[in-house]
Amino acid sequence: MPMKDKLFDLVGKFKAYLTRQVEQEDVQVSESEEVIEEQDSQEEVTSEIVAEETSEEKAKRKKREWIFELALFFILGVLLGVTIKTEAVKRVTIGFNDYQIRPVQNAYNMNALKQTALQKQQEAQQQAAGEQLKQQAQTQSQSAPDQSQASGN
Repeated sequence: MPMKDKLFDLVGKFKAYLTRQVEQEDVQVSESEEVIEEQDSQEEVTSEIVAEETSEEKAKRKKREWIFELALFFILGVLLGVTIKTEAVKRVTIGFNDYQIRPVQNAYNMNALKQTALQKQQEAQQQAAGEQLKQQAQTQSQSAPDQSQASGN
């Protein structure tokens, strides 16, 4: 029986140990709940303060973003302007730099084109005049025998 008593005694001690552990956990849980409640109340207060600050910060942030976007557009404009100017200098001339332009092999000689056009036009006029003279001569030669026949009759 002494074994039984030792066993009961051991079980009793174990029960007491477990009850103490449960009580300690309950105390810790209640303390942690109190801490959480305090943190929640502090968070509510800080969230109100942050809400007031955020409206001011939002205004500042919007202004900073607007200035940043404006700066980006300015930089983009400068780069675009430099690019366009560089390309224009290569391709566009306005009179006083014409002597620097390299002659293009595909360029047309306007004077030669005008002369060939005038020559073709003159040839066409001469041909048309020659054809008219031929037609007039034929009509006269045909009308002359008709007149001789009419006078002979």
